[in-house]
Amino acid sequence: MAMGVASIILLPILIAIAGFIGASIVFVIWKLMGSQESYETAFRCMAYISVLTPITSVLGLIPYLGS
Repeated sequence: MAMGVASIILLPILIAIAGFIGASIVFVIWKLMGSQESYETAFRCMAYISVLTPITSVLGLIPYLGS
């Protein structure tokens, strides 16, 4: 029971931290390539792409339609 409650509290926090880390990696890559975009743009792009994760996971289960 305690692990379930802890996961309900910790999981959103860990997902938010992972989002910020992923956006910072994209931001650094963009800066190395000479982009003038802000960190906010990198974070928005990562947020938009993360919506597609469940769809790609389901398609990966179907042979010849996945990645």
